[in-house]
Amino acid sequence: MPVVSTSPTPTFIGCLAASIDGVIHPVRTPGYAQLGSDTDIAHLLTLRDGADGVLVGGETFREYPSHHQGHNKNHVPIVGVMTRGNNIHQSISPNAPLFTQRQNYPAPTLIFTKTMPTEAEKAPYPATVEWVQLSDSEADNAALVARCFQAKQAKRVLCEGGGELIGWLLRQALLNELYLTQCPLLLGGVASGQVDTARPLVGGPGFNKGESPQMTLLSNNCYETTHGTECIQHWQIRYNKGQ
Repeated sequence: MPVVSTSPTPTFIGCLAASIDGVIHPVRTPGYAQLGSDTDIAHLLTLRDGADGVLVGGETFREYPSHHQGHNKNHVPIVGVMTRGNNIHQSISPNAPLFTQRQNYPAPTLIFTKTMPTEAEKAPYPATVEWVQLSDSEADNAALVARCFQAKQAKRVLCEGGGELIGWLLRQALLNELYLTQCPLLLGGVASGQVDTARPLVGGPGFNKGESPQMTLLSNNCYETTHGTECIQHWQIRYNKGQ
């Protein structure tokens, strides 16, 4: 079960499924790709039940633009979406189920964006959408994201990807824990220069060995699936002092 934090700053918890070689989305696979088994999906829903908020990147939102609820349909976590796109309607469509089915999902939605939309561009979205402008300072942006969830009384924020968001959270020393489902697959396709490249678990510029966050394994639960042995690992993340 998740570790409950007593800190006033929200605990940010990553939850992703990846192949043995660290791919979270394979090549030539449009839209949402489920790598894990139904056991993995059930575990994700359980984590959502214990989360006050869910944070996703723009690309992940476009692949899965629906509600982020768990087993308990009476529990409605806040959703935060981070987008770098200049055209907000293309980046975060107002026709996404998260917005159009608002009667089933009344919680606020925080949209973090560098390019603030005009009032006319905001008009198609529900009134429960709150727009937050990001700056050029990634450190300031990390503090801003934490403050916004904290202001909503969110103590636990589940970060469901994608890899660019997870990489950014790690570079800003914001991710506290990681639930990683290691799927018995070898997918490849992350080599640079490919037209259609697979997406890795950690996106962005990466770390050298000395800079890398330090990981402590808290639990490792393995079970058999049709593809082989799948493992749900719970990691605690520590950061070097100079980071």
